[in-house]
Amino acid sequence: QTKKAASGILIPKVHYEADRGYALTEGGYYFPINDYFDLTMKGSIFTNGTWLLGAQTTYNKRYRYRGNLSFNYANNISGHKGLPDESVQKNYSLGWTFSQDAKARPGSRFSASVNMSSSNYDRNNSYDLENHITTTRQSSISYSKNWTGSPVSLSASMNHNQNVKTKIVNLNLPKIDFGISR
Repeated sequence: QTKKAASGILIPKVHYEADRGYALTEGGYYFPINDYFDLTMKGSIFTNGTWLLGAQTTYNKRYRYRGNLSFNYANNISGHKGLPDESVQKNYSLGWTFSQDAKARPGSRFSASVNMSSSNYDRNNSYDLENHITTTRQSSISYSKNWTGSPVSLSASMNHNQNVKTKIVNLNLPKIDFGISR
């Protein structure tokens, strides 16, 4: 008998912050969609009206590919409702990794590592010290192809880096190299 993953409720944690009040955090639901793909939906809500929603999926097909995709969105409220110090900030974060197994398509390789967020996402929504210290986000996507029995090769890559403190984003458009060996 094989064991299968089960869907289920993710019990929220009770939390308190001086600025946002009491909260239920990280509550949600887990869906094992099939043997290769799952989905986790989580959310948090605070008594001052702040809320966060997130979705994460992990995929893995043996001898083909593996990776994950996550997206988080937050509506952060600070200050006192109706007073001049009230402010609302909408923040997001996006992460994607993809790795192709070398045996999946011999001579061809695709990989991606994407990490981007709005400038205040970690400051407002992360409890991980590393996220507060790190001010840069980096992403890269690459593809390469070698034709068997041919001296021809092709590679393409695209990069992104972001400084969340200075709000400077650098996006390098696709760089394509086409080569012929002797």
